[in-house]
Amino acid sequence: MSLTNTIIAAVAAAGTVFAFFLAVLIYWESTKREGARQERQQAEQVTAWIEYYESGVFRKILIPIAVNNGSNQPIYQLVVSQVSLPGGFKWRDSGFDAVGDKSFRLFLALVPPGKKSYRMKNRADTGGKDVPLLGIELAFTDAAGQHWCRARDGTLKKLGTPPAEAYQLTDVAWFDAVSNTEVPGV
Repeated sequence: MSLTNTIIAAVAAAGTVFAFFLAVLIYWESTKREGARQERQQAEQVTAWIEYYESGVFRKILIPIAVNNGSNQPIYQLVVSQVSLPGGFKWRDSGFDAVGDKSFRLFLALVPPGKKSYRMKNRADTGGKDVPLLGIELAFTDAAGQHWCRARDGTLKKLGTPPAEAYQLTDVAWFDAVSNTEVPGV
C-alpha cells in the first residue's frame, strides 16, 4: 500500500468519524429544541387581558379580566397582576408593583381549560385624573409542575419558584376559579 493510499484512507476515516459526531450533535440539538418546545406548549396557551367596554373607559371600582387557558389541562396557582404599560404612569416607581404587595392582584388556585372572566379592583381609578395604560401579567404553574410568567408585553419566561414565591407573597388567599370560593392550604 502506497503512502498516498494510506493518507486517503486516513482522511476518509477521519471524515467518517467527523460525520458521525456531527450527526450525533445535530440529533442532540434537535431533541433538546423539541423538549423545550414541548415544555412550553401548555404555557404558550395561557393568556389574559382587560376586557374594555365599547366606550373604552374602565369601570370605576372593579374591572373585568379575561383569563384564557387554551390548553386541555388545568393550570395552578395563577397570580394575575395589573401592571402599567409602556407610556403609562410609572407605577413601579411609586411602589404599586412592589414585591410582596397583594394589591391589584387576583389569586386562583386552579383554572380549568377555557375562557372565564373575573373582576379585580381597579388600580386605574385615579379620582378623575389621567388614567394610566394598564396591562396584565400572569404567573402560574402548568400541569407538568413548571412555573411560568407571561409579562405585560406577552413574552413568556420560565420561573424558578412557584408564583407566590416569585412575587414574595405570603398568606395568599387562593380562590377556586370554578366555585369562586376560597381554597384553604394551597
